[in-house]
Formats: sequence, structure tokens, C-alpha cells
Amino acid sequence: MKRGAAFVAKYLIYLALIVCISFFLPRLLPGSPLSVLDESTVSQNMGASSQAFQAYYAPDRPLPEQFVRYLGHLFQGDLGYSLTAKRPVLEMIGQSIGWSLLLAGLSLAVGIPLGIWYGIRAGMRENRRSFRGVALVVLQGIPVVLLATVAQLVLCYQLQIFPKRGAYCVGMTPGEPGYWLDVLAHMALPLLIMTLTEIPSIAIFAYNSTMRMKGEQFVRMANYLQIPQKVIRRRYILPNILPELLGKLSIQCITCLAGTLFVESVFSYPGIGLLLRTATANRDYTLMQGILLVVCVLGLVISGIFDLLIHRNAEKC
Repeated sequence: MKRGAAFVAKYLIYLALIVCISFFLPRLLPGSPLSVLDESTVSQNMGASSQAFQAYYAPDRPLPEQFVRYLGHLFQGDLGYSLTAKRPVLEMIGQSIGWSLLLAGLSLAVGIPLGIWYGIRAGMRENRRSFRGVALVVLQGIPVVLLATVAQLVLCYQLQIFPKRGAYCVGMTPGEPGYWLDVLAHMALPLLIMTLTEIPSIAIFAYNSTMRMKGEQFVRMANYLQIPQKVIRRRYILPNILPELLGKLSIQCITCLAGTLFVESVFSYPGIGLLLRTATANRDYTLMQGILLVVCVLGLVISGIFDLLIHRNAEKC
């Protein structure tokens, strides 16, 4: 009971910090969001847009009063009204987050099993040189935005193997013949980039854990009894490194979500990353703070799920 109360209290504190960060961070940017609108926007739509912005944001009020207003809107499920797009922020995020979750989820679904499989398999080999550690460390050290930019320049613009940007061709609609094939074609390179950035970190962690576990007496006895290696990996190695793997995967899922934002920005993929880039360029404070809040809460949910899995696994042991 005490452990459950401590768990809830900890994540409530995290949630409070996330709300504060999502409110104050966009306001550190210089200038006003009203100053980036062009003359045509000002002449046609400034009146209604400015009123909606003033009602939600109240920039002329002190920060504490703005924060109280912000909390009141949050409790009503209102993330505000985008000044530049002139649409509800929640609606815009709802249309974009599915693409981000699809890209991040598929890259994790492919990268995690491959990384764990390769790391454990390499760790069980007698010859340590068989583990391509240098190549994995180098790949792990390359920033995902740099890898995505180089891949786009070479594979999209130079060789023209993959589509250059977007999630589908302009004019394609769901239900139209060839729509999903077009979606898969546009997703292929961003998904490949995301998967390549996921595998090295997981493989290196699984390899090190396997090398340490291989020295345990029960594993050495299993090898002495000539139990097949695949049985040792499945029944002796994986269950015993699972708790530390879960801790690693918790961090990996969050970093994957963050990496997806950069990849989407490079490929103009219509996810949260592209939406955040647009919001930042326009100093759209309500949209920025809504995106930050949703992404951070999503990361908090992921962390909480893995935290529960780790505690549950520890209780079984």
C-alpha cells in the first residue's frame, strides 16, 4: 500500500513539473507571436485570432495569473487555440500524433527484438572479436538528425530511391487504390533511420549483460552439461537480464520518441515533430506548450508502465 502511494505521489510530482515546463518554456522565446503574422493575415484575420489568443493566453497579465488561467483550461481539457493555424491545438495534435506513434512504434517493434537477439547471441560466443562493437558504437554516436539528413540527400535526392518528403503523395486519400502502398513507401526511409538508431544501444547493453551473466555458476554448469545454446539463451540468460533490460528499454522508448521528432522534421513527415517545427517558427505559444505537454505526458506514461513492469518482475523473483 505504501509503495503504491509513493508511486502515485512520485508521478504526480513529475506531472506537475511537466505542466510548469510546458507553460514557462515557450515564454522564454523572444518576441510576441503576434509579430510574426504577415500583413495579409493581419488585415484579414487579426481581429478574431487576436481575441482568441488574448482570451487563452492573456499576455498582458502577470505570469502567475497566466499560469492560473492555463491550469483552468487544462482541467477543462482545453489546450488552447492556435493563433497561426486558427484551429484548436488539441485537434491539430490529434491529427499528427498518430503518425509519430506509428513511426516510433514500428521502429521499436523491429529494433528491440533485433538488438536483444544480436546482443545475447554475440555475448554467448567464445570469441569476443565476433561482436561488431566498434561499428555499433560508431553508429550509436551519430546524431539521428545528421543520419536522417545524409540519408535524405543521398537516397532521396541523389539516387531517388525513396520519396523525398511527406507521408503520402499530394492528392492521395485514404481508401484510394494504392494509398497504403504509397504510405509505406514514404515511411520506409524514416523507419529505417529510426530502427538503425535503436539497434546499437540495445545490442551493446544486451551484450554486456550477457557477458556478465555468462560467468554465473548456473550458466557455466549448463554449458558443461552441453545444453543447447539456444536453450541457454532463452531459459537462462534472457530471464535473468530482463529486469535491467526493462530499465534500459524504458529510456530507449523515450529517446526513440524524441528522435522521431527530429526525423519527422527532416523528412517533413506529418507528425508531432513537423508540427513542433512549424509552431516554433511561428512562435505559436499555445501550440508549442500543447505539444510539449502531450509529448512529456506520453513519456511519463511510458516510464510509469516500465516502472510497474520492473516492480512486478522483481516481486516474482
